[in-house]
Amino acid sequence: MTGVPDVTAVPTDKSTGESTGEAAARMPYLPALDGIRALAVLAVVVFHANESWLTGGFLGVDVFFVVSGFLITALLIAERERSGGVNLRAFWARRARRLLPALALVLAATSLYAIFVLGDQLLTHFREVLAAVVYVTNWDLILREVSYFEFFERPSQLRHLWSLAVEEQFYLLWPLLFAGASRFVSRRALLAIVLLLAAASLIWMTQLYRPGEDPSRVYFGSAPRAFTILLGVALGLFWHPWRWRWPEQRRDLGRLLDLVGVAGLVVVAVIMQQAYWREAWLYPWGLLGASLGSVALIAAVASRGSKSAAVLGIAPLRWLGLRSYGVYLWHWPVLLALQYEIGLGGWELFAAGAGLSAALAEVSYRWVETPIRRGEFWAMLRRRPPSLPRRAWTAAAVSVFAAAAIGLLLIGSDDSSAVRNAVGAETDSAGSFIPAAAPAADAIDEIEADEGEPPLVVASAPPRPVVAESSAEADRPLVVPPPRDEPATPPMSPTPRTTAVEPFLAPPALDAAPAPMPEARPETFNYAVRAGDSPGPIAKTFGTTVEQLVALNGEEILEVVHVDDVLAIPCPNGDPCALIEIATRGAGCVRWRSALGEGRACRGVRTLVGLPVAFDAESGQLASPAVWEWGGGSVRAAAFELTPADV
Repeated sequence: MTGVPDVTAVPTDKSTGESTGEAAARMPYLPALDGIRALAVLAVVVFHANESWLTGGFLGVDVFFVVSGFLITALLIAERERSGGVNLRAFWARRARRLLPALALVLAATSLYAIFVLGDQLLTHFREVLAAVVYVTNWDLILREVSYFEFFERPSQLRHLWSLAVEEQFYLLWPLLFAGASRFVSRRALLAIVLLLAAASLIWMTQLYRPGEDPSRVYFGSAPRAFTILLGVALGLFWHPWRWRWPEQRRDLGRLLDLVGVAGLVVVAVIMQQAYWREAWLYPWGLLGASLGSVALIAAVASRGSKSAAVLGIAPLRWLGLRSYGVYLWHWPVLLALQYEIGLGGWELFAAGAGLSAALAEVSYRWVETPIRRGEFWAMLRRRPPSLPRRAWTAAAVSVFAAAAIGLLLIGSDDSSAVRNAVGAETDSAGSFIPAAAPAADAIDEIEADEGEPPLVVASAPPRPVVAESSAEADRPLVVPPPRDEPATPPMSPTPRTTAVEPFLAPPALDAAPAPMPEARPETFNYAVRAGDSPGPIAKTFGTTVEQLVALNGEEILEVVHVDDVLAIPCPNGDPCALIEIATRGAGCVRWRSALGEGRACRGVRTLVGLPVAFDAESGQLASPAVWEWGGGSVRAAAFELTPADV
């Protein structure tokens, strides 16, 4: 194309300025949208494999919601302009051919698995199958008060289908609303209605959310989550750049869109990295920010001349994006089986789970979903299986062999004598050991304060302390109560401070009474069970065995253990050790040295240390000496040593 095209020869819509006609009304295939789907499903898989790697990875679902709202709306507009209306029966038939085959395959596979492996959960499983078939999984979870974020007992294989229920409810309602409203109001008026509905959904979320409570009711709800999809709908109502006749000289517009797309991607990535499901700012502002970032990214990649579209449309991302629906369906039951039946955790769990999920999604996409969508499934069954090129078989064999080899190497590299190298653990930038969390496990909360305050370092043996704030003193110290069922150790400071405290970030109450804390021994440390934990991964994380855990804690840990129950775990090499939590406030960091190595933290961290362990405070702009507090007392100093007696 050269020069300025003759736009007067192209029919246009007076209300939008878009070109119309049979060719213009057809929506082209946009490969970059599959790239966005690929990144979104990858974030979800990473989050479910280990929450601590990407604490906001669950927001990948919101990216899917925005893409769905945009695509479905653009397709409905294109159909209406081609035919003068919307064939709802044909629309729903296309959705059924796209969604139901893969879902039916997953439901059948998980049902067989439940019959042979999870006999005690059959009734619950088949109830969830019925809820999934009619796409009300989210409301079934709400009515049963099931938490998406907190669990110790093995979760349902179908819990992740809540998001498909929300999307399918949108597929049922929005075409009806669009077909009816389009007859009586203009597209601009319809856009205003959609934005008003999105605002109402946003307000409803703020009303439903209660800080400090489990947000699953807000997270699962159809109405409070609607604004994410509706923002995609709003974009789909007016943003159709593939139909616009842009002069080729307007390359600056393409560059501007690329900047918008990059900004949107950065916003989504930063929110995913910073978000944590307990944090109040996430509901709704974090979800709104991720949704608006997704809108900006989609707007950029849907435009001709956008370099961001070329980047996100590369073959590997496009391949994964086309199979993202299948990967999402398969990944959750696969991860559960690998974790609970085989005992995998950490990178082992992610590598094996992602590889197996992608393989199952490929089988489903190639031999079930695509043939059914094209009406070729039964004909394919009647004829001989298609012969694949030798290169395809070779590539598949090499991929399977490589995945198996990596898994074996990961398993073989586990050194059970060194906790620092245990599988399922991670290391911060300074090399300190941080136990890994199983799916949807709690993270260490970082407690921030105003600039200029001295760094406050809390070192405590209890893994899940109740933290409190003081209003009586200017530096507002944190107070960590002593371990339950144990007397407080006398304070190191001759004149420990006393403060009036009020509960802050207290752990939620449990229906069942927590198990008593095991008797403290020099060669063991106490570990509070976190959501998603199970004996196998715990043993692997800390370089011990399930048999040793049973010997220390009793066989009941193999059957019934609740969040916050405390387990005794052997120390590495039989030396005294402790699992401590460190929180910093203000400007500064903390270093520590023990027999298990050295570490440094400038924010919350949970780490295993040998005893005694020496701490040093690194001040930023220190207005007063550092304040150290733990279950035994407090001391003002720039450095001190924590001994077994203090723990």
